[in-house]
Amino acid sequence: MNWLEESNQKSVQNSVPAQYKLFWNYYLRESHYDISKGKFDVEHCVPQKVLKRFFINKGIEVPVSAVCNLCYIDMSDNRGKGEKTYYQKQEDYSGAFLLDEKELDKLLYPSKTELEFTNSIDTLTKEAYLSFLNSRKAVIVKRMMDVMYR
Repeated sequence: MNWLEESNQKSVQNSVPAQYKLFWNYYLRESHYDISKGKFDVEHCVPQKVLKRFFINKGIEVPVSAVCNLCYIDMSDNRGKGEKTYYQKQEDYSGAFLLDEKELDKLLYPSKTELEFTNSIDTLTKEAYLSFLNSRKAVIVKRMMDVMYR
């Protein structure tokens, strides 16, 4: 928990550290997710471009590549969604993406409800983003404990 908390408190990071990738690799392996289904990318759940446009470019520091803002997702889906969350892109292009909510949950992608704050400039605030990271920390810790100690 402390490691995740430290990650949530770091200021702007433009790249994803290798230890964060290792953490997510370990999660996938321990959760027995069939990674042979395709190629995976590190996904910023709240897209980097959104965080940069709404915060970083305005001088507001937020942890862009915090562990709690990351997960792995299918490479082609990740690269095709651009500045949107997976759910926003699915709404725009119904059926164009491979993963349904059940698969996204297996990958520990945040729920649609968790990412609702990104749907409006009125709700996309630093406080809402930091609250998202904090809430997600609890989800990640619980899920990691579940896969490690089952």
